[in-house]
Amino acid sequence: KRVPYPAVMLARSAVRAIKLYVARALIAQRRTLPESLVDVDLLSKVAFERHRSRTYSGRATLILAGAHRQLYAADPAADWRNLARLGYDVHYVPGDDPEMFREPGLRVLARHLITTLGARR
Repeated sequence: KRVPYPAVMLARSAVRAIKLYVARALIAQRRTLPESLVDVDLLSKVAFERHRSRTYSGRATLILAGAHRQLYAADPAADWRNLARLGYDVHYVPGDDPEMFREPGLRVLARHLITTLGARR
């Protein structure tokens, strides 16, 4: 007999909630996670919940996907203002997030990294 779709979704949701609870507990105890809990989405959620930003004492570089310019303030550094005491350099790479890591975006990304890292030696 087939299980109704809402019941299946509810069961999946319950299993995910239990996995999340167990993963949080094991991470808080600094214990190794079993293979069944090594799920990137699940661990990303736990990491995001636990993360607490601190101010960096130097200058930071933001390298952003050009396709997402509209998501940022007119001055993207303003969105990050409280995280770097000496301010920011903002660079854009053509394309969206995955395209940043393929040509021609990769070449532009490399140029920004070389310039930025070379200036900080």
